[in-house]
Amino acid sequence: MTLRLAVDRARRALAALAFASLLALGWGGARPALAGSPEARSATAVDAVGALEDTPEPPAGWLTLVGPQLRVHTHPDDVAVARRLLRHGEDSVPRIARALGVGSGGDIHIFLAPDDATFEAIQPGPTPPWADGLAWPSRGLVYLHAPSARIGTDEPLEQVMDHELVHVVLGRAFAPRPVPTWLQEGAAQTLSGQSALGRGDDLAFGMLSGELLPLRELTRGFPADATRARTAYAQSALFVSYLSGAAGDQGLRRVVQRMAAGDTVEQAVLVATGKDLDSLDAAWRDRLSGSVLWLKPLFSDEAILGLGSALLVIGGTFALRRKKLRARRWADEERVAEALRDAVSEWPGRPPLRRSARVQRRPLFQVDGRWDHPTPGVG
Repeated sequence: MTLRLAVDRARRALAALAFASLLALGWGGARPALAGSPEARSATAVDAVGALEDTPEPPAGWLTLVGPQLRVHTHPDDVAVARRLLRHGEDSVPRIARALGVGSGGDIHIFLAPDDATFEAIQPGPTPPWADGLAWPSRGLVYLHAPSARIGTDEPLEQVMDHELVHVVLGRAFAPRPVPTWLQEGAAQTLSGQSALGRGDDLAFGMLSGELLPLRELTRGFPADATRARTAYAQSALFVSYLSGAAGDQGLRRVVQRMAAGDTVEQAVLVATGKDLDSLDAAWRDRLSGSVLWLKPLFSDEAILGLGSALLVIGGTFALRRKKLRARRWADEERVAEALRDAVSEWPGRPPLRRSARVQRRPLFQVDGRWDHPTPGVG
């Protein structure tokens, strides 16, 4: 057997083990819903012509903190958090703009809502009920929950804000044309520093399940199915990282600049990398297939729990089988003892034995090489 064939067989066996472990819990059952994942909780609204709209006024009684590029509007109770966000955001905006090779496009207004009701009420349009943050890119608006209103997430608020700031900077650079979805979400995750570990998990699950989507499809939007959408988010983030490496340090900047200037995705990618979109997508997939990333689910908490559950089921099955065999052996011994008891009771000159509800039977065993026949014992 050649080494390559042995490696392929080992890979298939490990993949089968991963699937078996995951299926023991139910495929994806232990994974968070899309709405609860960090990348989905940071959203962007459809806002193609929003630049023509006036900036909404903050509610009465709110304070506004002013910086060179940001305006942070906040309830007085959250002014300390607003100051912290202003300092962080003033550093983030130029960093993001440099990474993308475009300008920031003017002032960005950040609204820090003290509760869910206010978060929905102060926005210029409908909001997803699960969003932790929401950007209206063309208008330069970012809406965030104050720390007291954030539930079920440990992601730093500054990271959520950076994600939304990427949406604003890209949206303004491309307006009124939409930003390709893989670029919008991939750049937002990468430049905000959101967990690469979580993205690797989702991408590995997508590789094992065959759910990786063509890049052309990700340009138009993400699937509605939660599991496939998680894979799409992971693909977008890691493809943006790959794009930067494949085209050199300036790869992402050149793609963004070309598309912002009016090139199609295909034209921008070809100029930046020397490959058409499909060839670049294929090269990225080949690199993934040669990596060990697909092994990652074997070492995830879900796989370990699933494998443990499977072993418990197998162990329980063998224990139940042993219990049944033991019960059958005891039943056979009881029948032998019953036959011996009947034979003893029928000896000449001995009255028949009368059974009592209190009779206790002893199992048949040997003493000094002779069989000790069970006799009734009356308590």
